Amino acid sequence: MFERFTEPSRQVLVLTQFEARPRGREIGTEHILLGLVMEERGLAARVLRDAGVTADGVKARLPRPGEDFLDQMPFTGEVVQALKEASTEATALGHHWIGTEHLLIGLARLGSGRADEILRDIGVNPDDLRAQVIATISGADPPGAGPRESGSSGDS
Repeated sequence: MFERFTEPSRQVLVLTQFEARPRGREIGTEHILLGLVMEERGLAARVLRDAGVTADGVKARLPRPGEDFLDQMPFTGEVVQALKEASTEATALGHHWIGTEHLLIGLARLGSGRADEILRDIGVNPDDLRAQVIATISGADPPGAGPRESGSSGDS
């Protein structure tokens, strides 16, 4: 399933597992969001930073770490759906890889889950994040945006 994932996307999943392990029994969308913020090289991290989303802000909205660690943690159904959405979006955009930008779009397309709640609690609209990612990928400025820096749109 993960053969199309870029190295930064795989790093997101590693960070996700690391952060989720002491906080629960499953990997939820909130953990994917935290992994996207913590992985600093990808387009998703840049878009989240620009929107004011920080690792500390996300962590403050998660359960406190405990001491009950599991070796293997399953993804919630919402995470599986977000990963499918990421793959679908990457294919629709003509990309043969799944980057952090696609993972963020996948989360934003769900419209539900803890990641959605956390973003809205922080004051960030997931639909706006999705639009920002797509605008950045396409090289267009989103409505109301100032001058754009040049550079790569993907994290392949």
